[in-house]
Amino acid sequence: MTTEQETQLKSRGGNEIYFTRERINLCASFIITIMIVVLLIVPIYLLYNLVKDKQGALDAHSTGVCIGILLVCTLLFSAVLALFTKARRHEILGAAAA
Repeated sequence: MTTEQETQLKSRGGNEIYFTRERINLCASFIITIMIVVLLIVPIYLLYNLVKDKQGALDAHSTGVCIGILLVCTLLFSAVLALFTKARRHEILGAAAA
């Protein structure tokens, strides 16, 4: 009996629904991909909106906010990779530095 057949047999009895491991892995990969894309796109959008009205001249406050946004988003990106993937330290460092 395959794993999928066992899952179907478990699902027939009650109100519970059991998903196959492949579907769970696909869903988890999709969620991780969305989180990583958001963590790469949101800082660009925030920084663009922060500096678009400044006409090239940033004051000290705006520069600090830009550095803070970059720092927080880089740390979040690294945390997502470390917690939700099997990447090793040097792979996470390379991804965050790129």
